[in-house]
Amino acid sequence: MSKISYENHNNPFYILTNSFLLISVFLSFTSCLDKKNKNSYANDFYPNTKDKKNYRKIIWYFSQLTYQTQIILTIYFLLKFKKINFSFNHLLFKIIAPACLCVNIQYFLILFPKRKKNDGTQFDIHDMEYNSIVPHLLDSIIIFIELLHLENFHLKHIFLYLYYLIFAISFTLFNKFIRNQWTYNLLILNKMSGWELLIKSTFLMQLISYLLFIIHKQSKKKNKLYLIGLMPYLSVPTLPKANRNAPSLN
Repeated sequence: MSKISYENHNNPFYILTNSFLLISVFLSFTSCLDKKNKNSYANDFYPNTKDKKNYRKIIWYFSQLTYQTQIILTIYFLLKFKKINFSFNHLLFKIIAPACLCVNIQYFLILFPKRKKNDGTQFDIHDMEYNSIVPHLLDSIIIFIELLHLENFHLKHIFLYLYYLIFAISFTLFNKFIRNQWTYNLLILNKMSGWELLIKSTFLMQLISYLLFIIHKQSKKKNKLYLIGLMPYLSVPTLPKANRNAPSLN
């Protein structure tokens, strides 16, 4: 395995990225296990009652789409920084980036406007905790910067997000089986509302994946013909509306 060359202009970016991500993952995980943590805005988590045991808290943590996507994104950047090459390395980013951006969009458009502070006033971006602003805002910036460094992004790669989708659905069912609790109290897969959210989220991931493909191509060569491919996506379905009882995506 070759040593890392610190003369590589990408290294400062990967050093900072891994620092931000690792600190965020550490803080979010320790906060989950913290006995004083009430997590009042996550109404699928009960750390002071039925989720007192650590194994239930850990299952809840890994059932959260925000934490799932951030952990996978962290693994990708750690492998990239250490130059540890597995056959799936170049695919991992294309699998997780659309899902990560999808969660971020849904958080800010649907759930964030309904989040309130303890005094009942509107929650603002500057009120967000570090381990909340990193996965919901900074991750998006990191993804677009990394996209410009990718060597290739083929059209066939726009469906790779489905691997993550299968994993997320599987863990949602596992979480329901162990904790008897649907993730976010939104992904209720025995009701039409849950499947409606899942279908719309899948469509949004598909759109984002295709847009990432277009942006990558445009960054490599100035060919406006790729914009023609946006036509099928102009009729994006309306995202689910926020409601007063909607939980946070953390």
